[in-house]
Amino acid sequence: MSIKNKPIADLKELQETLIACPHIQEVHFTSKGLHYFNKYELDDEDGNKRYFGYLNTSLEVYKIVGERKYFKLKSIENPKTEIVETLSRKQILALKVADEPISKKDQKLVDQLSAENESLKAELEALKSKSA
Repeated sequence: MSIKNKPIADLKELQETLIACPHIQEVHFTSKGLHYFNKYELDDEDGNKRYFGYLNTSLEVYKIVGERKYFKLKSIENPKTEIVETLSRKQILALKVADEPISKKDQKLVDQLSAENESLKAELEALKSKSA
């Protein structure tokens, strides 16, 4: 399975983050294309290593003294963040960001907001000239 053929959530932002943070050398991906910069290792019942982008925790009693219980945090798996592939910084920066066509509805909204922005700029300039 290769994540390169699946959509990566926010690829452009991920590439910008990697450019801004040269210390990040690997990015870990879930089957849904979500990415994590750290991975956490857990052993399953069979002793196989599994990796996760995020672990859940639970309280576990580790000692009872009289009526007092002492607890510790235990890391448990978070199936939604199971790592299926790891790509290097170089591989991610080499991926091409797909151009998504903008819908007519969205384009109309962009045009409307641009017109409002120009109108507000003109009002601001008018107010500046009055106060000067």
